[in-house]
Amino acid sequence: MRKKEIREKVNLKEPYVILPRKRYNMSSVKSVIGIFLLIVCQAFWLTAQNKKLYFLLAENEPKEYRFLSKTELSSKTLYGGNIPVHLLNLDYDDGKLVLFSVLPKLNELRDKRTASNWKRIDIDTLKPNERIGMQQLRDMHRNGQAKYLRDGYDYRDLKKDDIVLVYKSDSGYVQSAYCLTEFFTIIDNTPLLFANDNKVCFINTAVPTLTAKEFENRYARARKTSSPNDVRNEYASLRRPLEYPVLFLSHSTATGRDTAYHYWLFSDWSTQDAPNRHRGIDRFVYVPGKGIIGGSFDFYFLQLQKKLWLSDNFFYEAYVKEQVMLPSQVPRSY
Repeated sequence: MRKKEIREKVNLKEPYVILPRKRYNMSSVKSVIGIFLLIVCQAFWLTAQNKKLYFLLAENEPKEYRFLSKTELSSKTLYGGNIPVHLLNLDYDDGKLVLFSVLPKLNELRDKRTASNWKRIDIDTLKPNERIGMQQLRDMHRNGQAKYLRDGYDYRDLKKDDIVLVYKSDSGYVQSAYCLTEFFTIIDNTPLLFANDNKVCFINTAVPTLTAKEFENRYARARKTSSPNDVRNEYASLRRPLEYPVLFLSHSTATGRDTAYHYWLFSDWSTQDAPNRHRGIDRFVYVPGKGIIGGSFDFYFLQLQKKLWLSDNFFYEAYVKEQVMLPSQVPRSY
């Protein structure tokens, strides 16, 4: 039987066409799978980054550390507004200092006129893997400092904002709204030859002094521009390896029976899309036996620049004049 007759018999106008099986581009499939896995990994990474660890100050054994002081500051004395700042110092192992700086959450300050530094917490709701003790703080300090000293530049693990400070107040347990935890090592009476030999992790009262203004003047003469410490400088990143972060000692003052040492940080403004947390407390006043009792947080208040009507020039002037928030009186030792 001929093909035409077969088509007429089965009532077909056109012959069947057998289409070839579709072949998928395996490289495209692999690319899609790769992108999917990357998204999943990023989600896990962000979850890990956002995980908070709770340090219960009231529940640790006193023999593990020594609580030095608690200082209450106000932004009114430097940045304007009336934003409270609380500094809590503890030391351990004869020369290791941990500074907890407690401030309101930035997003709450942007939306409200005022915000609180502390909030009530039911500690029974905390899971065991969310709590950390003094040993974990020791490990963070040791590992972060070792990493920084090996690298010479990256000290971000010494400035952490994933720890929530909890302590027992008169009305019950409270947790910090936003807490910046910073680790320092005190090395008093260890003379250095040059002012820029001091690493950012060391508070050394015996280094040569250099003020921020003197430094900027010398920098401008040598480089024909201001340093990366100037928030107005468009070249935010440090010019490695010619420049590296340094903690400078500016001068000392007498406060009653105590001597207060004034420090300032030389670093950069390398983060463009988030607060430059790595700067931490970029200028501070240290009193032996009491810890850090005053300071500035330019990275934090720069996020409130429009709310507080602060210009870039304001931050530069505050930096070169080494202005800080100070308490009304030196806190007592505990």
